[in-house]
Formats: sequence, structure tokens, C-alpha cells
Amino acid sequence: QANYPAHRLEFLALKWAVCDKFSHWLKGHKFTVWTDNNPLTYILTKPKLDACEQHWVSKLAPYAFEIRYVPGRQNVVADALSRAPFVKPLADRLLSEPCQKLLEHVCEVPDHAVQDVFRLTCQLQSVDSSFPTTA
Repeated sequence: QANYPAHRLEFLALKWAVCDKFSHWLKGHKFTVWTDNNPLTYILTKPKLDACEQHWVSKLAPYAFEIRYVPGRQNVVADALSRAPFVKPLADRLLSEPCQKLLEHVCEVPDHAVQDVFRLTCQLQSVDSSFPTTA
């Protein structure tokens, strides 16, 4: 499967999604598959299929669906997860800017225990503003 061409991987993904992952929701209902892979729109009407493709088509036969092509730029939902914006780790978001600056100075201190206490204090303060920062 790792060496499959792109059109075959798309077909495998279609077969997996319809027959394996979502079959209990899709069986008995008419639905439309929107794809940004134009060759996939012709796969069910392709005159010559190899044995593997014939097997996949037979697995898809009980489902009532059509495949429609939408160019990738217009089909923004298709790859939403792979194009999700980068989110900073929680630790970075918890530290406020003043704590970040102070942390840079504290990081120069060789005593790791002091650094850990300082990090925890900053995190707790940013979560709960009533947390005391001085003794």
C-alpha cells in the first residue's frame, strides 16, 4: 500500500471510509462523496479494473452514492485537519510575557530546583491570579 499511486490511495481511502469506518451510518442512505481527486470520480465507471480495484468496487456496490469533483482550493474542508493552524503548547500559553522574560534570566541559574519552582509559580499565577508570588 505504501507504493500505491495517489489515485489508488484515494480509492482505498474511499473504500475504507464508506465500507469500514462509516458503513453503519451510510448503508441505506443516498450520499455524495466530494473529492479533490478528479480521477476518483471515474473509478466506478472505469472500463478496466485490476483485481484489487474490482474487489473494492464490489465492496462499494451496496452503497447508493455518487462521487463529485471539487477543486482543492474550493474544497477547504477536505484537508482541514492536515492544515490546522499551529497551537503553542499549553506550558507556553500559561506563561505570561513578564514570566517569560524572568524565566529567561532564571534559566541562567545552575540550580535546577530553583528553575522548576519558578516555572510552577508562574504557571499557577497565570491560572489563578490570587496565587501568591512572594513569601
